[in-house]
Amino acid sequence: MNDADAWWHRFISVVGSYVAALGGHDVVSEDEFALAARAAFSKVNSTKQGRRGCPRGIVGDSKKTLTTINDVLLLNRKSAVRRRGVSKRVPQRDDALKFPSDAGSGSRRVQGVGKTLQELYETIFVLDLGTGTSPWSDFVKSGDLGDVWIFITVDNEPKRVPTFARDVCDWPRWIDEVLKYMKCKYKNFVRFHWVHWSPECTQLSASNTTGARDIDGAVFLALSGLSLIARLSPIIWTMESSASGAFCLEKQAPIMGAFDRFRVDEKVHFCQALGLGNWKPGRWWTNAHDTFLFPLSVLQCSGWSKCPYCTTFGGHRLTSQGGKSITGALGMKRDDCMRFPPALVNAWMRIVSTFLKVYKVFGS
Repeated sequence: MNDADAWWHRFISVVGSYVAALGGHDVVSEDEFALAARAAFSKVNSTKQGRRGCPRGIVGDSKKTLTTINDVLLLNRKSAVRRRGVSKRVPQRDDALKFPSDAGSGSRRVQGVGKTLQELYETIFVLDLGTGTSPWSDFVKSGDLGDVWIFITVDNEPKRVPTFARDVCDWPRWIDEVLKYMKCKYKNFVRFHWVHWSPECTQLSASNTTGARDIDGAVFLALSGLSLIARLSPIIWTMESSASGAFCLEKQAPIMGAFDRFRVDEKVHFCQALGLGNWKPGRWWTNAHDTFLFPLSVLQCSGWSKCPYCTTFGGHRLTSQGGKSITGALGMKRDDCMRFPPALVNAWMRIVSTFLKVYKVFGS
């Protein structure tokens, strides 16, 4: 096999695994197929060894390249044009399932809503993808909630000591193992009630000012996790990514534009959530109706509703980057910058708790 043939073999092999991570060639949309090709092209050519044999002038998602890949992977391109892809396969937002207005003034008026989660579910199973510093699990431990809330963590860095050290982009290879583990360990496990996804956003971050960005790789990673959510079909799902900068995830059209109906309208600021004093706006996506999101209303650092430090001194004490900002604010360690503050975790736990109760009482 000559170098050119070896390169095509490597490239198409990676594209095939990327298409599988988006749900498989029978469901992937045309835009998603092109994204998989571009991301695979960047991946294969990221090293000198990988670039060996790459034909001169080739483009990852050109018509010629996609046709060549299609001939091997047997993707139905005509059908792919009509598909909406992952955005149509994740659990959808049910506008009929809203927070009951009577429950706020007295839950006893709404039959069933006054019951505890333990009475309604016995156990809540949560899959935390890209767990990082495991803020959800830490909150459950600190609040002594572990008898009901069972968090299963996944991260590709073993040093995080997740339940499973796995790459989300490779989920078709390991998800059956996880589900088998859950059914063996927990006799009442049927499915994950909640799946949260925190994709790595370094390539999209405003603080990334050096080197070329692998935007396609970052978007593909986010979409892979969403595809896994579609596969698991939890009752509720959430995803978070940085909302600052010109390259942030929400601005990556057309892929993320398809998820606009799941996007939480307001940005959530870490500083307002009892953080370490840094300004870091986060963008969230979820299938929960807006009426459940009221706990987030106090977590805005804008207009009159600023965090105490910003209101007092006109700026933030720390900056969400490694070094000092132009204002002189001190930089932070990466884990401190990325960690969800306890009040933010508390707000989302309240949202999920309320959603699961309403779903159990009024849902299908």
